[in-house]
Amino acid sequence: MYDPTTDNFTPLAKLEDTGETLESNINSFIERKNGEIWVSGNVLCKMDIKDHLLTVRKVDIAVTSPGSLFEDKKQNVWMAKGEEGVYQLTPDNQLTLHLSKADNGYVKSICEDQRGNIYVGSIRKGLFIYEKERKTFVPVDLKEKGELPVCFLYSGIPNELYIGTDGKGVAIYNIRTHEISEYKFDNNYFDSGNSKNTLHSKGQFG
Repeated sequence: MYDPTTDNFTPLAKLEDTGETLESNINSFIERKNGEIWVSGNVLCKMDIKDHLLTVRKVDIAVTSPGSLFEDKKQNVWMAKGEEGVYQLTPDNQLTLHLSKADNGYVKSICEDQRGNIYVGSIRKGLFIYEKERKTFVPVDLKEKGELPVCFLYSGIPNELYIGTDGKGVAIYNIRTHEISEYKFDNNYFDSGNSKNTLHSKGQFG
């Protein structure tokens, strides 16, 4: 965090309850719809900044090193926990584990499309979608693409899901037609190569 009074960056935060320095590997940040900043590291914390002092408060859940964070439209917080699966924390603090070790193939990313569907990307098992009625994730059939090694998911323009992969470039999944295609970059830097983070800006993709 930058402190303008000293013109320096403070690399570590203080725990709100004890004042101890929080030394943690940081995996993910999100700004929640209620304005709170949550950070995923060795533990899940809420972050606060007062008088240029960065403090954190632990979120009381039974998950360590929760991984990538995502909040959906209904204010559920989803946590991608690699081999362990996907955790869902509801607004009333109920914690549920989805995609247990035997099923997930190492979960890396979570996103929500404009219709409110939740997707999970896995390195070895491809793409999953959350079935709300059954309250479970089921595989998405990517047809000839098989089980893409998914590193990152991004819901862009309506009906399109961008999939950053490990070694297979960027794929585009059409949510309406269920067709999947490879995105062709003008400079070919990412075609059929590593693409572990994907962003969308106005006009970038057509």
